[in-house]
Amino acid sequence: MNRWILGNLDCETSWAQEAGRREGRSVRPLPQHVLGRIALYATLLRVFAEEGDTVWTPAPIDARCVRPVNGLPEVTWADGEVSAGALESEPLVWARADPLPLSVEELDVMLTVADKTVWWAHARSLSSQLPGSRCIRGVDELDEPRPESWIAKARYSAAGRGRVRGSGDKLRVEARRGVERLIEDQGRVLLEPWLQRTRDFGCWRAGTDPDDAGGWHDLAVDGSGRFQGITTPLQPSPPEDDLGSHLFDLQYAASQAGKLLEPLGYDGPFGFDAFQYTDSAGNDRIHAPCEINPRLTFGRVAHEYRTRLAIEDRVRLVFGHAPQPDDERVIPLLGSATEAVMYAWLERLPT
Repeated sequence: MNRWILGNLDCETSWAQEAGRREGRSVRPLPQHVLGRIALYATLLRVFAEEGDTVWTPAPIDARCVRPVNGLPEVTWADGEVSAGALESEPLVWARADPLPLSVEELDVMLTVADKTVWWAHARSLSSQLPGSRCIRGVDELDEPRPESWIAKARYSAAGRGRVRGSGDKLRVEARRGVERLIEDQGRVLLEPWLQRTRDFGCWRAGTDPDDAGGWHDLAVDGSGRFQGITTPLQPSPPEDDLGSHLFDLQYAASQAGKLLEPLGYDGPFGFDAFQYTDSAGNDRIHAPCEINPRLTFGRVAHEYRTRLAIEDRVRLVFGHAPQPDDERVIPLLGSATEAVMYAWLERLPT
């Protein structure tokens, strides 16, 4: 029996809309161009498929954009409504969200564990609450003392979406309006200091049990913290980066994240992000966790590509816009339907 793979990469919006419905708010849908891009990225989940499986995307895709890759099976693409019969074979899902039917109790769990403001409250037990961070429910709270450089994060958001950056004593009009829109949509936001990052990390776990499979990787983000790619497995840092002294902190925080998820009713896959930064005294420090995502992640996807394609080298999964090169170290995954331009690709890295 063929299996369905639900690439519901719009899950954060689904959770925000459900929270808004319960709290009496109307949540703006994702812009069509963003939904279209997410749908294309959802096709990368074909790496989990077997021959004849169906991959569902949250919007229609142009199959010409999906590059053929030796070692990956042929799949069927689907979007729109998903019948109950299609889900009888226990689909693999990116997240427990639409179009997967969930009970009220299951939704309760997801609305809790996916909420960044909930994790901020739990961060105290992990000693990872950043000084100056707080949950705000009204834009006027921005007029209270705030970090010199700051970021406001929507309760339900991913990949750098649903965020507003600001700095300086004077609050710019566009920053105020941006935060106001986030609060209108999601009721409250998390305000944190924006720190000078020197390295970003991620960890994927197949489940919350300490014995469940997992792995670490480097994260590529831009200057605003927006996700751009994954390098796996994690490369030990040169001695001058002094990562070695922080490895225990990272491993401990990852294990504690799983222990926090279980009592809240969640036992599925999750991702864990952290970063290294330089404090005001010039010391290297680790902030872990900075994000906990109760779903599959692209760190897990990158690991799966490396395993499925039997690549021994480290690999980098990149998202962007680049000409398709004639280079055997580059494996195009997504691109333009009409031009030799890539939107997502793998790079083999020298060991």
